[in-house]
Amino acid sequence: MSNVQTVVLDGIKYYVFENRYAIVEGFENELMQQKVKIPNVVNGYPVLAIADFAFINTDIEEIDLPESIEAIGSMAFQSCEKLTAIYGTNYSANSMVAPMVVGLGAFSGCINLHSFATVQNIARVCDLAFSDCGNLQHLKVSVKHVEREAFNGCPKLSALNFLHNAEICDDGIKNSGIKTIRFLGDAKISKKVVDSLQKNDVEIICYGESNLFDLAYQGLPVVFYDD
Repeated sequence: MSNVQTVVLDGIKYYVFENRYAIVEGFENELMQQKVKIPNVVNGYPVLAIADFAFINTDIEEIDLPESIEAIGSMAFQSCEKLTAIYGTNYSANSMVAPMVVGLGAFSGCINLHSFATVQNIARVCDLAFSDCGNLQHLKVSVKHVEREAFNGCPKLSALNFLHNAEICDDGIKNSGIKTIRFLGDAKISKKVVDSLQKNDVEIICYGESNLFDLAYQGLPVVFYDD
């Protein structure tokens, strides 16, 4: 690859592209760490993403992601059955952190994952991102777009928080345990999603101005707060 250099730091391989940014490629060799901390910067370059398949089917147990991460690639942690927690401790006070994208099947099959608590909120939860994460209980971030079957097979996940201008795909929360959804402003919800929310007795909580007032007239339990 032209204009790409490889950097290895603490057993983790990074690719630096065009002397501008770095992405996490995965473990350097078979001596895999169980607890991984990704830095904000490698050799002076911001670490912006976790590559597709980076840690797929490894024995990683915890990962500490920096505020610089903008995307977690497709199947980056798929079938990491020992993975229990994703969190973020490497951040600057009062910094403005852009929400990131969690890719296709990024954490699918992480059967022991129970907590996701990064610094960043999530702009897009792609198809099957957390599918079959049977022990996922705490998604301590807010999301904007939830795509197809993103939380399929997550019976212990009971609540979801949404950013302004949120959107839920028709099957976005299919086969999950979600019973409470909180919206910070407007949202786009199809009739199919409304029917699903009704069927599963999901409570809707809206903060601030919202276009969701009509949901209260469709039989959904909706609570509104001014701020």
